[in-house]
Amino acid sequence: MNGTSRRHDEAGMIGKVVVAWLVVLALVGLAAIDTVSIVITRLHAADVAGNAASDASASFRLTHDVQRACQAAATVVADADPRMTLAPHGCKIDPRTGDATIVVHKDATTMIAARFGLTKRFASVTDTETAPPPTL
Repeated sequence: MNGTSRRHDEAGMIGKVVVAWLVVLALVGLAAIDTVSIVITRLHAADVAGNAASDASASFRLTHDVQRACQAAATVVADADPRMTLAPHGCKIDPRTGDATIVVHKDATTMIAARFGLTKRFASVTDTETAPPPTL
């Protein structure tokens, strides 16, 4: 093997290594973006569920009507995020204490996670929040 041929072989190998590293870097970048999206969706769901629970417990305190309290929670959820839903049977009011428990669901917007069976469950966000009635 002469020197020219060997340098050509090494140049090809370096190119393959660079391409492999770029592919790995792209996958890590996409995974990071998906992770941030899922975390933001979890925080948003917790905030919306907490606000809905507070409104439901306040409504129940004023009206003592579970239906109206749950409707108040559903309105808060719909106004906050049209893509977020109140889970079936996701509004429970404790008539004894007036505490409202709200369960919301939203699928995080992801590039990769929601498309694979192994990671799909991470992109599906469900949050449960409970709030007591206001004291004033």
